Amino acid sequence: MPSHDTSEYSKHYIVEALFKLMKEKDFQQISVTEITRKAGVGRVTFYRNFASKESVIIYYFNKESAKFLMDNPHSPSSPEEYYRVIIHVLEGLKKNKDLFDKIIECHLEYIYLDYLNQNFAADFQSKSVVDNKYLPYTYCGALFNVSLAWLKDGCQSDASQVADALFISVFGYDSFKKLKGLSA
Repeated sequence: MPSHDTSEYSKHYIVEALFKLMKEKDFQQISVTEITRKAGVGRVTFYRNFASKESVIIYYFNKESAKFLMDNPHSPSSPEEYYRVIIHVLEGLKKNKDLFDKIIECHLEYIYLDYLNQNFAADFQSKSVVDNKYLPYTYCGALFNVSLAWLKDGCQSDASQVADALFISVFGYDSFKKLKGLSA
């Protein structure tokens, strides 16, 4: 088995171990030794792959993002496509609600926000969408706050209601009315 595959397996087991331990105890109380013991790997393997417990969560976000991009390889080119992407993102968050509940409970929301900030900024810079370095932070701030409020509410509202709010914050109400076929 190539070392790349071994490394991916190790990372997978470390992620799983951390998330299982987060169900049992507070994040701050979890030691690397506990994670490696539960994952069935050595401490050297942990530190070869991760700098910290927080980096395990970031790795998970990166893996989920890579899956999302494989499912959605093309950048949205119309408001309708953006709306569908927003719905898809929200469905992914809802699917991972238990994990996000633990992240919120452990006061690790900053990891999610940092992840959004870094990825939105990089995406905007790579696509040169606009020449305003603050705009990506506006978008990820909206996504962060709205998605956390929705998660904290138990995802009780339909994803389309949340997507509507996010779409309006990005494109404006006139574009939303046009998207939904509402009269002016």
